[in-house]
Amino acid sequence: MGRVKAAAIEAGETRYTPVNGTPALRAAIAGKLRQRHGLEYTDNRITVGGGAKQVIFLALMATLDAGDEVVVPAPYWVSYPDMVLANDGTPSSSTAPRRTASS
Repeated sequence: MGRVKAAAIEAGETRYTPVNGTPALRAAIAGKLRQRHGLEYTDNRITVGGGAKQVIFLALMATLDAGDEVVVPAPYWVSYPDMVLANDGTPSSSTAPRRTASS
């Protein structure tokens, strides 16, 4: 058994972590924000996501009212408009003009 695996078992860290991140991770993020940027946040004001889609979906859940229009910049991941619809919003796609290295 590897050293890291044995340490995790010893510490009882063998289950899924909390959805918003472990308290130690959130406290470490709060410390980094304080040290690097002078921002004061308690760890209960910080959430850690399992990926961009999860965080975007949760942000839509927290902020959309029924019928709100959400501009989804193209190209986008195929599920983004459906995430807006699932939260009673109205997706609207927008494509930015293509730029080249010379423009």
